[in-house]
Amino acid sequence: AGPNGRAWMMLDEVFVPDVSTDLTFWLSRRLGMATFSVEVLADNGRTRTEIYSDNDHYSLAWEHKTLSLAPFAGQRVSLRFALSSGSYYQDTGGVWVDDATVTSGDWFSWEYFATDTTLVSERFSQVTTPWDDCDDFSMFNVHSTQGDSKQWRVTQVNDVGHCFYIIPDGRDDTTDHITSRSPITPTASTRLLLRAKYKLGSDVFRVLLSTDGVEFSETWAGAGDVDWRDVAIDLSAYAGQPVYVRLDYVTGNYHTDGIWIDSVSTQEVTHPELEGQPVTITTLTDLPTGTHTLAATVVDANAVEHGVAPSVTLTVSN
Repeated sequence: AGPNGRAWMMLDEVFVPDVSTDLTFWLSRRLGMATFSVEVLADNGRTRTEIYSDNDHYSLAWEHKTLSLAPFAGQRVSLRFALSSGSYYQDTGGVWVDDATVTSGDWFSWEYFATDTTLVSERFSQVTTPWDDCDDFSMFNVHSTQGDSKQWRVTQVNDVGHCFYIIPDGRDDTTDHITSRSPITPTASTRLLLRAKYKLGSDVFRVLLSTDGVEFSETWAGAGDVDWRDVAIDLSAYAGQPVYVRLDYVTGNYHTDGIWIDSVSTQEVTHPELEGQPVTITTLTDLPTGTHTLAATVVDANAVEHGVAPSVTLTVSN
């Protein structure tokens, strides 16, 4: 590699050294401040330990190197040869490695266990239906006892546009709310989705639901300082029932900037328990008999494998 890095070469296979295992290789190098190193990768590549490094070397004479791997006895490891960037010899610089050998240990390599061309995925999915884009109160009634200057209003925010907004005033008044003019009828998989931001201190932003438009029950509440986010509220408890939605501001003993709501939507979801965690299923037949260790890994840009789940042992018998 060279005359300058960055460059690397990694062993494709995994092995388990014992206390007598050595790594041997022939080495020739001409280096400025670019550094040649040998690293041991353990824990699926998450741990990297340097066992040899060299730079500022001019002679190209071949040298035989022996590096002990005893500190890694019993661990599943791989090896990485690397050349970093730095000052270098333009025409004659670089690193040459030949005849690399591991003297003992148990070796492991990836082999095809089974193949299948059909994968079935079970994963979270959603269909969102806009209900109100919050640029007027055509879908909601406004109720407030604080007067026109303090009640819910439509305002405009940079990068968002029109949205509902209420400014706190610290009064002990729980009647500052907006209520949907018409009900919605959720299913067992419906969520109410609000795009909202609030800075309230100990004041509270609540969402309440009612089946008759008179008696409302709190379904969700938020307080403190929260930047723009999607608030998802499960409506499955009201499946098949028409419900009115109320967005409520409750004052406390401290207040700051208020509540902003950019949109109100409903969302139908499938497999909500898998949100953020897709699951792929495959059916395998005619598996080879014996005991097999299976593991899931991902490979990063440096060709290092990282485990994404604990390995499992599968025993197949006729």
